[in-house]
Amino acid sequence: MYIMRAEWARHRLTYIAWPARSGIWQDKYNDAVETYMALAREIARFEPVRLLVPPADHQSIVNRLDVQEPNVTVIPVQIDDGWVRDSGPVYVSDDNSNAQKILKWKFNAWGGKYTPFHNDARLPDYISLLDNMDLIEAPLYFEGGGFSVDGEGTLLTTESVVLNNNRNPGLDKVEAEVYFQDLLGVTKVIWLPQGLCDDETDGHSDNVAAFIQPGMIAALCSDDTTDPNYEILQENLAILNRETDARGRSLQVVPINQPLPMYAGERRLAASYINFYFVNDALLFPIFGQKNDIAAVDAIKRALPGRKIVPFDASNLVVGGGGIHCVTQQWPV
Repeated sequence: MYIMRAEWARHRLTYIAWPARSGIWQDKYNDAVETYMALAREIARFEPVRLLVPPADHQSIVNRLDVQEPNVTVIPVQIDDGWVRDSGPVYVSDDNSNAQKILKWKFNAWGGKYTPFHNDARLPDYISLLDNMDLIEAPLYFEGGGFSVDGEGTLLTTESVVLNNNRNPGLDKVEAEVYFQDLLGVTKVIWLPQGLCDDETDGHSDNVAAFIQPGMIAALCSDDTTDPNYEILQENLAILNRETDARGRSLQVVPINQPLPMYAGERRLAASYINFYFVNDALLFPIFGQKNDIAAVDAIKRALPGRKIVPFDASNLVVGGGGIHCVTQQWPV
């Protein structure tokens, strides 16, 4: 059996993958590039960053970062897209030897929504060779944005992703939980029915709820009864408020009201305050340049009084379909 550490555990470094699929950003690609660069620089204040970039762009990106970024290493590798949370390596420890290994989920670009994706599907293989680490190949199609663990045996995920026929046809909860136990050291799974209705991942959990410390979950909510997400988020809250974790503790739920609706043309964007990312000694927290940001930042500060909260404008990231958590992946110490 293997064990995955919680995201707030100390990191060796953070991965970010370049936004290589330029077409998903419409006319905002240059803005997306600037946001990725800004995010790499922000994280580098707290821990080293490995920036994975297409080989053809390697030198130009190195030149853009210049010598002022010694904490960012630019690595040329064939990639298809910039969502390393979903395609990148997941680090687990062997329960017997405590040696770290890389877990590789099967990856089909969120149920075949984008092509090509074969380079991203091989990204964990590349990283395992780069660092000479053993690779564990999981039998499930899954993505890192689809779950959260507390490091103490509890996993949170959504049925709409794990049990979706576009990933794992015929899989049921019991079978999935056996895999999670073997691969992540999980003894309790909390199932939410679905994520945001505008989320093209089919409802990743990192947009609706995530552990922020043992026994505590930040959860998106809505106070607008006419909003399409209102009933979804109410149901999620009801489930979380009656659940316990692997150690039998009742969950402390921190509700955070969702951002005001954001659009790219007529398409509503899956903006969320839950798509945050832990770095060493801090939490990068998404904001969107709107009034709801203030209450959201205050809520997470009250929940995590001992951690530095760093607001980061994620407005450009949601245009491409993701957020801060989606474009990052941690390598724990």
